[in-house]
Amino acid sequence: MCAAPNLWTACASLLAAVACAISASTASADSRGRAVASSLSYDFGTVTEGEKVAHNFVIRNSGSGPLSIIGTSPSCGCTVAAISKPALEPGQSAEIRVQFDTSGFSGPKAKVVEVFTSDKSAPSISLTMKGTVAPGVVIEPQALQFGRLSSQGALAERQKPVTISIPAKSSATIKSVHSDSGLIELVQRSQSEREASYLVTLKEGAPRGPFRDRIVVEFAGSTMDPVNIPVVAMIEGDIILKPSTVSFGVVTGQAPLERRVSFSYRAKDPLTINYVSSSDPAVSAYYQGGGKGMDGTIVIRLNPAKVKGDLKATIEISTNHPSDPVARLNVLATIPPA
Repeated sequence: MCAAPNLWTACASLLAAVACAISASTASADSRGRAVASSLSYDFGTVTEGEKVAHNFVIRNSGSGPLSIIGTSPSCGCTVAAISKPALEPGQSAEIRVQFDTSGFSGPKAKVVEVFTSDKSAPSISLTMKGTVAPGVVIEPQALQFGRLSSQGALAERQKPVTISIPAKSSATIKSVHSDSGLIELVQRSQSEREASYLVTLKEGAPRGPFRDRIVVEFAGSTMDPVNIPVVAMIEGDIILKPSTVSFGVVTGQAPLERRVSFSYRAKDPLTINYVSSSDPAVSAYYQGGGKGMDGTIVIRLNPAKVKGDLKATIEISTNHPSDPVARLNVLATIPPA
């Protein structure tokens, strides 16, 4: 408590200073800018894939001081945002123009843009563009999966149909359907500006192993990007051996052992088996089947008495196949240590 006159004067000055500080703080808080969005989301309804949809969101400064719109951050590269006015005095508004490129999208979609402001009570505002993207083109099937094929298999196994259609709402038309691969043949069944049907043939001569290529569909009358139709297959030899490796495991005793391997021939020309040979005297093999060019079995026999340590033998099946005359099998075995 202030007892002396000079102390009363000091106390009064101190109280006045505190009151001024509180008043200044309150005034500062009341005079700051406040960011208010007129709407936080926009439903663009249903559009066709490839269209660019845009909307102007409005941010208003409802405070009594200046407001800065610092920047924006879209949720993906398909969405961009532009600020019409970064600095707002009290009562002023700015537009945030948000554009969503629907290329490559389909189905219900929602894209968000974060807007950053100097308002400490609302440092970021989330603006959402939402709606449904209808396919700009319908392709059936979306990919041509041929599965396992022999290098010279039956024609029916190498052919698949594909249809391409453009919905009525789209302004696009079919410009061209083509493939740069010399192993893919396209035969047109029907063609109009908005619908096409093709028979796709994977030609003979593809190298063994995975085959991956594409058919390209190009469009006119819109900004829609070309669409790729994948063409996928696993090219095998005409002679299929399953399994390709036979293991007798650890061999004990002296009794002969036997294993069987499926032999399949998938080409259209007849096949003759000349002979079956083994690289190791402990292993013998022969073909058992229905005759010339028929599927059958390779019978493999192992003589344990002739196995010396770890055995790694190769069985060769010699044929009259013009490009792949020898098919091979691996045979493994071992004996327990002495």
